[in-house]
Amino acid sequence: MAVIGKIRRHSALIIALVGLSMASFVLSDLFKGNFGGIPDLAVIAGVEIDPRDYEYRVQEGIENYKENSQQLNIDQSTIDMIRNDVWNQLLDSVILGNIYEKTGITVSKEELKEMTWGKEPHSTIVKAFTNPKTGQFNPADVVEFLKTMDNDPSGKTRARWLKFEKGMIKERYKEKFYSLIKKGLYVTSKEVARDDEDKNKRASIRYVVKRFSAIPDSLIQPAENDLTAYYNEHKYEFKQKPSRSIEYVVFDVLPTPDDTLDIRDWIVKKTEEFKTTEDDTVFIASNADSPFDDTWHKQGTLSAQFDSLIFSVDTSTVFGPYIEDGAFKIVKLRAIAMRPDSVKARHILLKPKTANDTTLRSKADSIINLIKTGRDFAQLAQQLSEDQGSALNGGDLGWFAEGTMFKSFNDTCFAGKKGDIKIVNSQLGVHVIEITDQKELVKKVQIGIVDRKIEPGQKTFSEMYNNATRFAGENNSKDAFLSSAQKDGLDKRNASNLTNNDLGLPAIESSREVVRWAFFEKTGIGDVSQVFECGNKFIVALLNAVNEDEYSSLDAVKERVVTGARNDLKAKKIIDEIKNNDDNNLDDFAKNMNLEIQTASDITFATAFIPGIGREPAIVGYIFSRSVQPGKMSEPITGRQGVYIVTVESNPEYTPPSDLTQNRMSLVQNYHSRVDYELFEALKENAGIKDNRYLFY
Repeated sequence: MAVIGKIRRHSALIIALVGLSMASFVLSDLFKGNFGGIPDLAVIAGVEIDPRDYEYRVQEGIENYKENSQQLNIDQSTIDMIRNDVWNQLLDSVILGNIYEKTGITVSKEELKEMTWGKEPHSTIVKAFTNPKTGQFNPADVVEFLKTMDNDPSGKTRARWLKFEKGMIKERYKEKFYSLIKKGLYVTSKEVARDDEDKNKRASIRYVVKRFSAIPDSLIQPAENDLTAYYNEHKYEFKQKPSRSIEYVVFDVLPTPDDTLDIRDWIVKKTEEFKTTEDDTVFIASNADSPFDDTWHKQGTLSAQFDSLIFSVDTSTVFGPYIEDGAFKIVKLRAIAMRPDSVKARHILLKPKTANDTTLRSKADSIINLIKTGRDFAQLAQQLSEDQGSALNGGDLGWFAEGTMFKSFNDTCFAGKKGDIKIVNSQLGVHVIEITDQKELVKKVQIGIVDRKIEPGQKTFSEMYNNATRFAGENNSKDAFLSSAQKDGLDKRNASNLTNNDLGLPAIESSREVVRWAFFEKTGIGDVSQVFECGNKFIVALLNAVNEDEYSSLDAVKERVVTGARNDLKAKKIIDEIKNNDDNNLDDFAKNMNLEIQTASDITFATAFIPGIGREPAIVGYIFSRSVQPGKMSEPITGRQGVYIVTVESNPEYTPPSDLTQNRMSLVQNYHSRVDYELFEALKENAGIKDNRYLFY
């Protein structure tokens, strides 16, 4: 039983434990100095990251992903995910690697042995080397694997193991460091008691509120000095990353009537050829946009375009052309058969332990022989099947319809008969299947579809590209860009606060290059871009704004500032009005101010939430202040929605529980749960990271 086989089949293990970048702890071995004029990909805590080192790890991550997912090609979004994972691994290795060295954290050879085959082996080792028949882990199996892994002449087995081993070591380093931090967190008895009080002491209030919305905005116009004062007081709210704002014109490349006619003429011609072809599968593979599907269908499960007719015609009949789902289609009836409406079966799944495991077929034959000699199928499934979900039920899969299982599995179950026991190969491994029941036979058909999407042709693409190129060439200034876009009625859109690592523009596929252009050093405010091809669109962009400051400017957040400053002025006006009222009784005060008294109960300090109002921290702070007197009217309190007058009706004395042990454990656990994320975020903040990835990707 080889761990590498399991590692290969579980991509999550590679991604989460080993890490796609395989970043080493010895930084001098990984991060070569900059040479040849190539800019650094990044500078992290003073360490220069060579883009070639980064790209090497990205490509290694891509190959790992392909191997573990058994895919030859992966899409751009997956590649972007891998690049981001590699980046995070670099941050981890550089930032934490320095700390490991300073704190003296190490992983000894003896410790590594203990993690591999000792008394407390790593959980992944245990999982990979547990015998599926006995459910027991045997360290001797690990030792045997390590002794024999060099029998692989390609060296791949050893290479995979070393990567896995590095992942375990890296995980242990991090565990030790974070454990040091967590062990240093101490919670005093007073903290525990205060936390319990904040969560469990409950108050009830009566209050009146004059909301800011009661004063029309038109009556309160903040002056410039009011806006400046509010902005400076709340500047922390306007912290930002470096960003760009653009306007852009979209030239949609859509099929013209001529394109549609060309595709219709093509499909009409193919209709006659489809009727007479001798090999439907080859014809479909050569001509259709969609792959051949040999699923059997019963009536009511096919397209309404031909479902009611195809069950009453002869084979080789062709329907169409017709339009469906944005494509011209023709359909041919290939075969008719009476097949079960649905099937009930149970199975025993045997998964390969290595990439070229040749023992599964003989194991399956042995299981069938056991069944023939009287052994119970359900009991064998519980003991031997590696499909844990069905094994608990004796391998029972219940009823399933045609086309819902792997093709080989499906065909065996629907072509066989009740009581058959068969061996079938699938993507998961080898199955021993017993067909336990079948419903009545119904007529089913197998069809072939030739489809061609209605898409713009090359001529249409060229014409639209020429239009976009002409626009970019004739309107290379801000005024000309905006004037022509409006005059010509073009589709102009905005994208604000783009950051250099945004993957693209909103709802525009493959538009990463537009973002990169906006951040190029030579791109200035008012510049107009070249033409970008983004899927079925061409885009020309105008750079509107560049924000490099740590905080958004007053102009950029003026709408928010005006609202906040106006509410401050409204609060002053309301407070002046309240001060002219000398009532000391909330009922009299409410009556004279023409305000409604409201109540709220079960208020706790921990939530800062008042039922019926929402979050009002200032009000909650007053309610639980030590000097508050029950029944006495508060001074005016400015909240988020208005100005409040509050009387605390019930705020009982807090008596802590006699035993706060569980409370202490809960609070400590809460602190510990925050360490992993918050500590690393703080370390990143202090690392002085200069991220130049946008120059390369």
